[in-house]
Amino acid sequence: MSVSSETDPLLLNSTGYKHIQSKGQTHETRVYWRRFYILAAASLVGFCQGWIWNTWGPIQDAAEHVFHWSDSTIALMANWGPIAYIASVLFFSWLLDVKGLRWSVVITAAVVAVGAGIRCISMEPLKATWLNHVGLFLNGVAGPVAMSAPPLISAVWFPPRQRTTATAVTALSTYYGLAFSFVIGPAFVPSYMQLNVTSNITKVFHNESVNQPGYNTTDNLDALREDIRLYTYVEFAASASAFLLVLLYFPSRPPIPPSISAGCERNDFIKGLKRLRRHRAFWLICLAYGICTGVFGGWGAILAVNLKNFKIGEDEAGWIGFYSTVAGSVAGLLFAGIADFIQRRTKLVLIIVLFGASAAFCWFLLICLRVLPASKVGLFVSATLGGLFVNGAIPLFYELAVESTYPIAEGTTTGILTLMNNVGCLVFLLLPMFSTLKNSMDEWMNPTMAASCFVCIPIMLLFKARYRRLSIDIPGSR
Repeated sequence: MSVSSETDPLLLNSTGYKHIQSKGQTHETRVYWRRFYILAAASLVGFCQGWIWNTWGPIQDAAEHVFHWSDSTIALMANWGPIAYIASVLFFSWLLDVKGLRWSVVITAAVVAVGAGIRCISMEPLKATWLNHVGLFLNGVAGPVAMSAPPLISAVWFPPRQRTTATAVTALSTYYGLAFSFVIGPAFVPSYMQLNVTSNITKVFHNESVNQPGYNTTDNLDALREDIRLYTYVEFAASASAFLLVLLYFPSRPPIPPSISAGCERNDFIKGLKRLRRHRAFWLICLAYGICTGVFGGWGAILAVNLKNFKIGEDEAGWIGFYSTVAGSVAGLLFAGIADFIQRRTKLVLIIVLFGASAAFCWFLLICLRVLPASKVGLFVSATLGGLFVNGAIPLFYELAVESTYPIAEGTTTGILTLMNNVGCLVFLLLPMFSTLKNSMDEWMNPTMAASCFVCIPIMLLFKARYRRLSIDIPGSR
């Protein structure tokens, strides 16, 4: 068996054919340069979906003043993502497995663009509230493909020693969008208090009367409303561009598969679901993934509310969210590269990463409890490290799941896997709606975040890894 070209760097020359011997047969495989376009286009769709989902968290103060929303309303806006995901995941898992990548990704990009466009119709508070509920529900409908397609894209378009890295690129694109929202949101829409202070300074300079703190001046609210309008226009333009990109060219698969397993038949959708139902190892990894990443997703979405008691404003909370998400996305690529390089040690890498996440969020918790000296630097560093490890674990969870359940189709496996993530996020974001927890969010959010990472370690120790695809593509990989 000759696999030398599959051990080359990711940007390998893909002009020739490869012939792989397996059980007396020659399997022709080939990798195409166009796989990078597919990777980039799918990643842009995921980027827009993650960005738009987290529109309101980073500009919560401005949105609450302009639209008369409460903290619970902001949490509900974020909650439409997991609610819509749960409602649509089975359909899109079926679509991925039966109709293929093109139909799935084009429909997903269209839904993201329509959801973004609906929110641009009106900025009048009552209408805008309903339009945002509808728009964010549609954005959530796009979640199953944005989160579940990455392992399928890597399986269909990339050779074995590039699969985990390719999965990481597309899987983490939604998190890059999430990180981007923490920066671009406050850049377009300042907080109401910041705008009011700036306005008062200007009036003092011109010897005009100064507004009392918190007074809702019409001029300031109108300015914020126009800033929000412009911001939603920009989000719509980006999502519409992503839709046009995949509409123009996004084939479901290459003419010749990149690996032996890519050309092998998968279980049909119904049979795959039945097999997953009885797959103990799969449910262990689902449980760990849902608890760890689900809680982290909800925790990050309302981070600004969490940090109010530390006098950390939206801008600073936004930067914490940005750095933690970017660090995790970069780490995900690094961990995926390590897993691609060493092969068959993905479980070990994942457990080490979970230990790191547990330590980081325990540090964050101890600062919040004043057991350790309270400092913005400590909060920034511990949250960033926590995000680094949790987000960095995502592609490892994906690849372990699809390896263990092969030949069940990747779309079915990752659809159910990411469903657990959204269930975890939904439960976490529903908790602030209960009056007993609403006024003490910092008292339960941070212990829950730390515990969610720690409890996944024994779960993964019970998980028995099987590398079924690799055993076909690279004999000896069990």
